Amino acid sequence: MLPWAIILDVMLVVLLIATIIYALMLNRRLALLRSDGVKMEDFIQRLNSASQRAEAALGGIKMTAENAQDVMAENAGKAAALRDELLFLIDRGEKLSDDLAVSRPPADNVAAKAGTSQDDKGNPSNPLSDPSAGRRGAASVDQTTQQSQAERELLRALRDVK
Repeated sequence: MLPWAIILDVMLVVLLIATIIYALMLNRRLALLRSDGVKMEDFIQRLNSASQRAEAALGGIKMTAENAQDVMAENAGKAAALRDELLFLIDRGEKLSDDLAVSRPPADNVAAKAGTSQDDKGNPSNPLSDPSAGRRGAASVDQTTQQSQAERELLRALRDVK
């Protein structure tokens, strides 16, 4: 029986040696895994701090975007009010211009405003020697009064808008 016992002991020794070799290989792999784990832990910490910084930056960006949106909405409201105001002023100016055009005769010329008149040939004449020049001068004063009244209405409309 002795030979069977030695054979079993040799087989047991071979299996133990194989187990020891396998345990050593497993120990090396576990050591590599531990060192990689430390590296991985460092990487995770750096990733975590970077994500926290990015989160804080996003919060700042959101606040800036909201502030910009508020400012833009406020400016858009002001622009719409100014547009409406300008449209009103343009409309009022056109009405006053039409009123002035209606109240002023179309044959009015610059020479009548200056106090000079022209004879039938188109030559300037002296208003003192022409008796009809006084009537034209009175008409010019009346037109000036109407014009200044229209100007006053325009200024009043502008003040009312403000």
